[in-house]
Amino acid sequence: MLLRKSKADQQGSGKWIHLSAETTHALHQWLSTTKINEGLIFRGVRSSGTITDGLCESRISRIYKALARKAGLSEPLVQGISGHSMRVGGAQDLLNVGANLPQIMVKGGWAKTDTVMRYIERARSNQHYGCDIEHSNKCSRSINHRTGE
Repeated sequence: MLLRKSKADQQGSGKWIHLSAETTHALHQWLSTTKINEGLIFRGVRSSGTITDGLCESRISRIYKALARKAGLSEPLVQGISGHSMRVGGAQDLLNVGANLPQIMVKGGWAKTDTVMRYIERARSNQHYGCDIEHSNKCSRSINHRTGE
């Protein structure tokens, strides 16, 4: 898929992104069902079923939170979800499967190491302190979040 524009692409030259077979199938289903053949791919869906022309930034966070509630996550965890949660989680997942910093940066399209380091810092400390990554509030050792000890 060609990503024509992004925050990290200051020249607007675009970038080809590899999609998994599962994601490609889901994307084709979405485009076929919605009959979208031009413009933005990701759009809102009103309660009436009407497809909007776009998807505002604040709506993404609300969608993630609604999905988290449906999945039965606790309200404190739901409140911690933001529009960046998928990017943060993606970086952490890559780290957990053994990707190194340059690989994570390429996959996520990051130009600055400090951004990625902020994203993966929690996953690294969870690994170090024996935390259950899926339930990050369950650690085998208490962590002082100010000192990291």
